Amino acid sequence: MAEKAKANVEKKTRIRQGQRNIAKRLLDQVKQRLSDGSGVSDRQWGKESLQALQEKIDTLKKLDKQILDLIGGLKSEDLDVLIEREIEESDRFRRELNQVVLRLEEVLNPSMHSAGPASTGASSQNENAQPANPVHNMKAKLPKLEVKRFNGRLQDCQEFWDSFQSSIDGNDNLSAVDKFSYLKSLVQEPARSTIAGFALTAVNYDAAVQALKKGSGKEIAIQRTHVNDLLNLSPVYSDRDIPCLRKLFDECESHFRGMKALGVDENTYSTIVVPAIMQKFPEGFRLTIIRGEEFLTWSMEQMLQAFLK
Repeated sequence: MAEKAKANVEKKTRIRQGQRNIAKRLLDQVKQRLSDGSGVSDRQWGKESLQALQEKIDTLKKLDKQILDLIGGLKSEDLDVLIEREIEESDRFRRELNQVVLRLEEVLNPSMHSAGPASTGASSQNENAQPANPVHNMKAKLPKLEVKRFNGRLQDCQEFWDSFQSSIDGNDNLSAVDKFSYLKSLVQEPARSTIAGFALTAVNYDAAVQALKKGSGKEIAIQRTHVNDLLNLSPVYSDRDIPCLRKLFDECESHFRGMKALGVDENTYSTIVVPAIMQKFPEGFRLTIIRGEEFLTWSMEQMLQAFLK
């Protein structure tokens, strides 16, 4: 069994290395074109490269999670070291990808990234001057938009739309075309296909928003997805596996907060979900948190509070 688990880790690691090699070649190409300026004028190339890098980040993130889960199931005296090394290596590579993604976004949408103090020199001489075009000036000073990208996952839709409404849709200084452009840049596959046929026009913006909301705004379906994800969380096998325990807690809390935001009464799902989640805890950890507690009647929130004790 141990040999099989080790073989599974090695297989997934080889698959990930292949994905990393492809991502590295794309990364080097993008860096080169940004350095020599040839990528700045070719917006179509920039958009395609940005999408490709974002998809690679998503793919690698899933593989990193799968490998980390498999490593957590290994029986090794050096388990903590293996986990820490895996997390550091994964974070380092994704950080490099994210840095280039940010550079590409700055090139494609300079108005999103131009906030902050002006450079020295001529700007200091004109600090009291009035802008010739106040509307354009307001757009140029918009803060960097921190909106998480959306791929259509039901449990993420409420967070995405709340964030999008606050940062973009409710911004009176953006035109409908600007908002639509931001929307298209933030929506990934498979949700992207929902609005792929809409031309980038002011008339189509509201229709595109409604099309996306129609496909992702069903509260009952969202609730079921949250519950299903909770029931299918990966178990943690070792009390010493602190990173995976922390990850398990974060995922539980995220789904709990998501359902709470929808107004879902936790009593409607706690009796099913809480016992299932507790079986995913390492035995020693589970016995520690339930000692002296009326754990059979715990709600989701009570279980999360016990987790942190």
